[in-house]
Amino acid sequence: MTTLPASDIAVGVPVSHLRQLSMLGDKALNDLRGRFLAARPFANHCHYGCFLSVQYLIASELKPVYSHPLRSKIFPFLKPTDHIVKIEGDMRDLGSAYSYIRPVYPAHDASLNPAHLCGTLFIAEGLRLMFPYFRKQAEHLGFDSCFGARHLACDASGIRQRWTAFVTTVNSMCFSAQDMVVMAAAADRTIKQIRTVIDGEFGSSFNGNERLLHG
Repeated sequence: MTTLPASDIAVGVPVSHLRQLSMLGDKALNDLRGRFLAARPFANHCHYGCFLSVQYLIASELKPVYSHPLRSKIFPFLKPTDHIVKIEGDMRDLGSAYSYIRPVYPAHDASLNPAHLCGTLFIAEGLRLMFPYFRKQAEHLGFDSCFGARHLACDASGIRQRWTAFVTTVNSMCFSAQDMVVMAAAADRTIKQIRTVIDGEFGSSFNGNERLLHG
């Protein structure tokens, strides 16, 4: 499996309060990254079009979480952006179609508690650390912040600051052992949902010898 140079990833800060979650989630998060790379999303424009579809579907799944009032209260710096709009623009640049899928959480879902929110965002923000690498690869295909790769326009320092703020906030919160179980379960649920999107889109977009994911 292809590995990434450390310099290409927006590396975060050492965790303390999140160490238990990291021990459970890092391996799975690396698996998600590996699944992206195994699909060779930057091999050509066709593969990149599938990559955009995956990005769109993942962003659609997570949109209700980022729009939730609890997220605004605990993590005001993780404000909803026009990320989905930018992906739609990138897809139009490639002549791709897009569709909205059912979100993970209904808007203002009362069952979304702090531990659940932190577990979900741990995975979502962890994947965002890959954006600088994705941006560099997209540039090799001729895409940039004005055409085809608008949604990857964030620089590494900005993403690193965002991750640092997230970790610092979580480290300042008080969680019980049961809260950590809830957090880990939320992270696992998010991983499985994203894995399903990746495998479903890359696996079904091509047939025969052109199938992107194997095994």
